[in-house]
Amino acid sequence: MLLWFSVSVPIEGLHPLQAGILRLKSRNERRPSLPREAWLPFYVWQGAEALRKVVALAKRWHELENLCRRIAREDPCRRYMDLALTPMAADRQESLRLYTQTAEAQAAVMRERRVAGSSRTLKQNVPMAPEY
Repeated sequence: MLLWFSVSVPIEGLHPLQAGILRLKSRNERRPSLPREAWLPFYVWQGAEALRKVVALAKRWHELENLCRRIAREDPCRRYMDLALTPMAADRQESLRLYTQTAEAQAAVMRERRVAGSSRTLKQNVPMAPEY
Protein backbone atom coordinates (compact mmCIF):
# COMPACT_ATOMS: atom_id res chain seq x y z
CA MET A 1 0.00 0.00 0.00
CA LEU A 2 2.87 2.35 0.80
CA LEU A 3 4.32 1.66 -2.62
CA TRP A 4 1.06 2.35 -4.41
CA PHE A 5 0.33 5.58 -2.54
CA SER A 6 3.88 6.83 -3.06
CA VAL A 7 4.06 6.21 -6.82
CA SER A 8 0.57 6.78 -8.22
CA VAL A 9 0.77 10.58 -8.31
CA PRO A 10 4.33 10.86 -9.70
CA ILE A 11 3.86 8.08 -12.26
CA GLU A 12 0.20 8.23 -13.30
CA GLY A 13 -0.61 11.78 -12.23
CA LEU A 14 -3.70 10.50 -10.40
CA HIS A 15 -4.77 10.02 -6.80
CA PRO A 16 -4.02 6.48 -5.58
CA LEU A 17 -7.72 5.68 -5.25
CA GLN A 18 -8.37 6.80 -8.85
CA ALA A 19 -5.40 5.08 -10.49
CA GLY A 20 -5.50 1.44 -11.52
CA ILE A 21 -2.81 -1.20 -11.68
CA LEU A 22 -2.92 -1.40 -15.46
CA ARG A 23 -4.05 1.59 -17.46
CA LEU A 24 -5.33 0.61 -20.89
CA LYS A 25 -5.40 3.27 -23.58
CA SER A 26 -6.85 3.06 -27.05
CA ARG A 27 -6.04 4.98 -30.22
CA ASN A 28 -9.72 5.85 -30.54
CA GLU A 29 -9.93 7.64 -27.19
CA ARG A 30 -9.25 11.13 -28.42
CA ARG A 31 -11.30 14.24 -28.72
CA PRO A 32 -13.67 14.23 -31.68
CA SER A 33 -11.91 17.21 -33.24
CA LEU A 34 -8.59 15.33 -33.37
CA PRO A 35 -7.80 12.66 -35.96
CA ARG A 36 -7.10 9.06 -34.96
CA GLU A 37 -3.44 8.53 -34.10
CA ALA A 38 -1.38 6.25 -36.37
CA TRP A 39 -0.94 2.77 -34.91
CA LEU A 40 2.88 2.49 -35.03
CA PRO A 41 3.75 5.75 -33.21
CA PHE A 42 0.89 5.16 -30.75
CA TYR A 43 2.01 1.67 -29.73
CA VAL A 44 5.70 2.61 -29.65
CA TRP A 45 4.81 5.50 -27.35
CA GLN A 46 2.60 3.21 -25.22
CA GLY A 47 5.40 0.66 -24.90
CA ALA A 48 7.93 3.33 -23.93
CA GLU A 49 5.52 4.81 -21.39
CA ALA A 50 4.80 1.37 -19.89
CA LEU A 51 8.53 0.64 -19.66
CA ARG A 52 9.16 4.01 -18.00
CA LYS A 53 6.43 3.31 -15.44
CA VAL A 54 7.73 -0.18 -14.67
CA VAL A 55 11.27 1.18 -14.18
CA ALA A 56 9.99 3.97 -11.89
CA LEU A 57 7.90 1.46 -9.93
CA ALA A 58 10.86 -0.92 -9.53
CA LYS A 59 13.12 1.94 -8.46
CA ARG A 60 10.62 3.08 -5.80
CA TRP A 61 10.15 -0.53 -4.63
CA HIS A 62 13.91 -0.82 -4.16
CA GLU A 63 14.05 2.49 -2.24
CA LEU A 64 11.23 1.43 0.09
CA GLU A 65 12.78 -2.01 0.61
CA ASN A 66 16.09 -0.42 1.62
CA LEU A 67 14.26 1.99 3.93
CA CYS A 68 12.41 -0.87 5.64
CA ARG A 69 15.64 -2.82 6.12
CA ARG A 70 17.40 0.23 7.58
CA ILE A 71 14.52 0.90 9.97
CA ALA A 72 14.50 -2.73 11.11
CA ARG A 73 18.29 -2.70 11.57
CA GLU A 74 18.43 0.64 13.42
CA ASP A 75 15.29 0.18 15.52
CA PRO A 76 15.47 3.00 18.10
CA CYS A 77 12.93 1.30 20.35
CA ARG A 78 15.44 -1.37 21.27
CA ARG A 79 17.88 1.14 22.75
CA TYR A 80 15.42 3.69 24.14
CA MET A 81 15.39 4.04 27.91
CA ASP A 82 13.82 6.66 30.13
CA LEU A 83 12.90 6.95 33.80
CA ALA A 84 9.63 5.08 33.38
CA LEU A 85 11.33 2.15 31.65
CA THR A 86 14.33 1.95 33.96
CA PRO A 87 14.21 -1.19 36.11
CA MET A 88 13.76 -0.40 39.79
CA ALA A 89 15.18 -2.28 42.74
CA ALA A 90 12.58 -4.35 44.59
CA ASP A 91 13.21 -2.58 47.90
CA ARG A 92 12.56 0.87 46.35
CA GLN A 93 9.23 0.03 44.74
CA GLU A 94 7.20 0.53 47.89
CA SER A 95 8.71 3.95 48.50
CA LEU A 96 7.06 5.43 45.41
CA ARG A 97 4.64 8.28 45.99
CA LEU A 98 1.82 6.14 44.63
CA TYR A 99 2.14 3.85 47.66
CA THR A 100 2.83 6.50 50.30
CA GLN A 101 0.55 9.37 49.28
CA THR A 102 -2.54 8.36 51.28
CA ALA A 103 -3.23 6.35 54.41
CA GLU A 104 -5.24 3.84 52.34
CA ALA A 105 -2.30 3.27 50.03
CA GLN A 106 0.03 2.75 52.99
CA ALA A 107 -2.46 0.29 54.51
CA ALA A 108 -2.60 -1.62 51.20
CA VAL A 109 1.19 -1.85 51.12
CA MET A 110 1.25 -3.15 54.70
CA ARG A 111 -1.47 -5.70 53.86
CA GLU A 112 0.51 -6.90 50.82
CA ARG A 113 3.64 -7.23 52.97
CA ARG A 114 1.71 -9.34 55.50
CA VAL A 115 0.25 -11.57 52.80
CA ALA A 116 3.62 -11.96 51.11
CA GLY A 117 5.27 -12.71 54.44
CA SER A 118 2.63 -15.27 55.43
CA SER A 119 2.84 -16.99 52.04
CA ARG A 120 6.62 -17.17 52.38
CA THR A 121 6.32 -18.76 55.81
CA LEU A 122 3.66 -21.15 54.55
CA LYS A 123 5.88 -22.20 51.66
CA GLN A 124 8.80 -22.70 54.01
CA ASN A 125 6.75 -24.83 56.47
CA VAL A 126 5.03 -27.09 53.93
CA PRO A 127 6.78 -30.47 53.90
CA MET A 128 8.02 -31.69 50.55
CA ALA A 129 6.38 -34.80 49.14
CA PRO A 130 8.77 -37.72 48.98
CA GLU A 131 10.12 -38.45 45.55
CA TYR A 132 9.99 -42.03 44.32
